[in-house]
Amino acid sequence: MYKFGYRDRFSFFADDYYDKPTAYTDNPFPFQNSSSRLRERCRLIIAHGIIYNLQGRFDIRCEGSHYILNPGDMFIVRESEGHTVVPLDYPSECFDSSFSLHYFRIPDPEFRLYKPFTERPLGVGNVIAAKHLNHELIRSACYHIASTTDVYMRRISVMGMLEVVLSEIVRAHKPENYVEPYERDPLTVEILDYINTHLNSDELDPDALAAHFYVSRSQLNRMIKGGTGFTLWNYITCKRLSRAYYLIQAGVSNKDAAHMSGFQDYSTFYKAYIRVKGFSPKDDRPSESFDPLLTNFYQLDESANLF
Repeated sequence: MYKFGYRDRFSFFADDYYDKPTAYTDNPFPFQNSSSRLRERCRLIIAHGIIYNLQGRFDIRCEGSHYILNPGDMFIVRESEGHTVVPLDYPSECFDSSFSLHYFRIPDPEFRLYKPFTERPLGVGNVIAAKHLNHELIRSACYHIASTTDVYMRRISVMGMLEVVLSEIVRAHKPENYVEPYERDPLTVEILDYINTHLNSDELDPDALAAHFYVSRSQLNRMIKGGTGFTLWNYITCKRLSRAYYLIQAGVSNKDAAHMSGFQDYSTFYKAYIRVKGFSPKDDRPSESFDPLLTNFYQLDESANLF
């Protein structure tokens, strides 16, 4: 359940509270996709994300790393960094936010606020320990969002307060402040790296992939699931969709983007795009009347709402 929240096409912010396991299902996250009864929380392919733990513990699987997020810890994840988050205790509560890569493009044209997200290997440096964070600043910034009562002002609050929180993350995100993963299997990391560098290859067929790394197909599936929370095919699909999105933004045709990202036919790509993002590839294509990364990005549209 939510104590408060805001969402639009480019951002999401919520005080997310779980008092029992059943409360974890069917939450309307715009940047996540469910594939099981116990929700696999998968960040959208084009969003950075932050989870600040208020109480309880969360189990996080991210690109081969297994983290336990304790109260006061901060988890950060960049676009296309495959991960899942599951509460371990009840009640559990966190501030949960997702936002487009271009959210602060105007005030931060050098993208310095995003360095903790982008300038590190996948699955490394995702968690900042509680003792290194300014909790008074983070909590006051987040609760300020709840004090606004209309959609227009809450959107402004989200943009302003996120900038404050990201500045604090930039200050605290240093190797000596990282929480080490509870577990990080080298072979799983090697397999995930191979997948990410061969997305447009036929070599990602499960049997071929298993043979390449001298493991059984069932063992391969267990390793990917344990390291990311995703099934093997869901992981590959989301990564391919991420690549396709950037190709479309660069002006590549939808069909060519699908092919260059490893999809064998356009129908499969089209259905996957709608399933994960909620709208078709053509709705992400820049045009004279719609530029999702610039003009429309800073407009309040019908997708914005409070909950």
